[in-house]
Amino acid sequence: MAHPERELRRLDAEIAALESALATSADTDPQYPTLEARHHALTAHRRRLRRLNPPAAEQRIETVPRAVLAQLPGHWSQWYVLRPDSARYRHRDRDTRFFIQRHGQWQETDSVTTGHLPGERAYALRRYRSARAAQAASVSLAALPEVRRPAPADGLRFTETDDNVVTIPVGRDTGEVAKHSLDIELVPGVNTDERRLVLDGPGGYHIQRTTRGPEEGAHESVRFGKLKEGDAYTLTAVHRAERRAVFEHIPFAILAEPGKLHEHLDTPDDDALLHILDHQKRGDRPILRASLEAPQFGLFADGTDNNRSRDREHETKRPTNVAKLYELYPEIIGGAVRRRYVEGVGTRNGEERNFSDLLDLGIAHRFGRRIAEAIAQIQTFFRRFPSAAFGYLDLFGFSRGAALIRALVNAIHHINGTDPGYWGGPVVVIRFVGLFDTVGSVGRPGNNRNDNPVANFGFPGPVILDLHPKAAQAVYHLTARDEVRKNFPLSSIKPADGSLPAHFVEDVMPGVHSDVGGGYRSGPDTVYYPPKQFLWRRRAELEQDIALAREAYQARYGVPPGAEIEPVIGTDRPHPGGLTATRVGFQAVRFVREDLAYVALERMYAAAVANGVPLKPLATLGQKRYAYQITDELRALVEHAERDGPGSEAYETLYRKYIHHSHQYHRPPFERGNRWQDEGTKVFNSNAPRPRAERFTRTKRIAATRRTISGGGRAPTSAGGGHDEKETRPPYCAVEPVFGRQLCVSTASRLCGWV
Repeated sequence: MAHPERELRRLDAEIAALESALATSADTDPQYPTLEARHHALTAHRRRLRRLNPPAAEQRIETVPRAVLAQLPGHWSQWYVLRPDSARYRHRDRDTRFFIQRHGQWQETDSVTTGHLPGERAYALRRYRSARAAQAASVSLAALPEVRRPAPADGLRFTETDDNVVTIPVGRDTGEVAKHSLDIELVPGVNTDERRLVLDGPGGYHIQRTTRGPEEGAHESVRFGKLKEGDAYTLTAVHRAERRAVFEHIPFAILAEPGKLHEHLDTPDDDALLHILDHQKRGDRPILRASLEAPQFGLFADGTDNNRSRDREHETKRPTNVAKLYELYPEIIGGAVRRRYVEGVGTRNGEERNFSDLLDLGIAHRFGRRIAEAIAQIQTFFRRFPSAAFGYLDLFGFSRGAALIRALVNAIHHINGTDPGYWGGPVVVIRFVGLFDTVGSVGRPGNNRNDNPVANFGFPGPVILDLHPKAAQAVYHLTARDEVRKNFPLSSIKPADGSLPAHFVEDVMPGVHSDVGGGYRSGPDTVYYPPKQFLWRRRAELEQDIALAREAYQARYGVPPGAEIEPVIGTDRPHPGGLTATRVGFQAVRFVREDLAYVALERMYAAAVANGVPLKPLATLGQKRYAYQITDELRALVEHAERDGPGSEAYETLYRKYIHHSHQYHRPPFERGNRWQDEGTKVFNSNAPRPRAERFTRTKRIAATRRTISGGGRAPTSAGGGHDEKETRPPYCAVEPVFGRQLCVSTASRLCGWV
């Protein structure tokens, strides 16, 4: 914001230069019309700037105490001191502030009056009108440079002079004048359009006030005075050619009594030009808090092990689509639009993961408690607006977070039907529910039933995921076609017969779970296969055994397009019998981009905006360090893949470049001392579907062998099969001595037993 004095000097210089150029230019000069138009624009801008800002005699902000300057919004040099006669009829708004000195402390107040309070002094300060605001009101000019004055040095003392101290004491807002007036205070919101408020009453009473939606952190107020007891009044809001009654023929006695107006208001529709939020009194003066839109609250529940604060700087993760939509939802402090983020199951903001978080990650044991906390947050927000007729709730969730959102929707629908006053006044309307690939699995991974004590813990009611048709105005569910559903069972919003209400939509798109919900970072996508231990005498035997194992893995598990199974050979170790033991890991690596999640984000964004959710433009994500860019090639590729289906050329291209391989055939290993090792057990109950008979850990195998040896029988194998002790050992068989005999302990082979 340029200082008005500097701005006026700049305008004077530029206008003089333009006048000189116009004087020396001929009317036929092609540049003459442009110079003339700019001269007129700058001249009008200078007139407006002089009219909106005070004379230099009032601009003595340096004399104000530092305790007052520190409480001003923005930089202190943007404010000036009002004369007493100018301050007397003003009240607090975004450009006017009042401060009084009580008990040695400077405190902010709402207004000053002509009454006298001994021992109290006050400052009335007003902000300079921004040059940018004046430009917007007149003509679009080039952006003006922002000039900031340095803050006063700590050692600099300001001298308070009598002509700068407003001796008009701060009013208590009491007396007959206050009692017979009405203030309407607009709280900040998304809408900042101009409104004309008209109050009509008997005897020709007709007063108009013009205001607009305030910016964040400020309030706009208008005042209607000289109201009479026994008269009834009608308030009308006007926006351009549209007129809407806010209330009609309301007696003065009701306006003067806080909380009474709510009972006499008709329920406004979504297109109302003004929403009454609260009816209070400040001193003896009745005040209506209002907004240009109904209260709105957004709740965003992230997926399992996803946390926007942590994932932003993570090496292999990105913030999910839910986290990005959270950034696009407005957050207006002190206003009627707020948002809340619920971190994913198994994470906490700003805390190290502990055993409770690991338990939550595995079985979501805090699931019910999260629902209860979300309801409490929603209740706290809407209780601030007891006179509001209704408020909107927008809900978004991914994975288990989507399951939480669905349970929350049903809980709110139940509360609305059984206890409408629970929210403190307004009726809570669920406007939009956006879901990314809902996964229930509360209690045990892969369990699609949620009627268990784990899910209900901390919540005084059943956890129900099936959405009631009347619970929300619109529901949009995006699901992943290519996810393996063993441990991530899809919780569809469709009932058993597959039918859906018209306002419920469930779309299937290519990709796996996090290709839809987001969370992947572009980079290597590694698929791990079970490691094996090989015994060999010559290096050629090891190479042959590895090649056979690779062929067996490829035939059994398959390989993602564009990748090959590669061995990761560990350190050689001596083994009894003159053999060498080498443990070898197997993995397939390919480069996969994260961009497919942007397609899902774009679709969810379009559905939300179409249903009235006040999201900021998607382009603003780049300003918050969130990647978002979709190429025309990817859009066309997704469109062709969805049209032609799996197996088509477009789908294979999509799978090769953009679709991740979400499940693992073995727990991802790590290197320690150049030796390939497991992280604990030799079998990982992964998301990959496998026969139940193969779920054997080493402990179970050894226990089965002990029972067999003691009983004189033969040891079972992982798949119920095996080969005779006299047969040749398969090259991919891993053997170790157990109880004095050679036992195959391979976790991958289906043909191994005793050798």
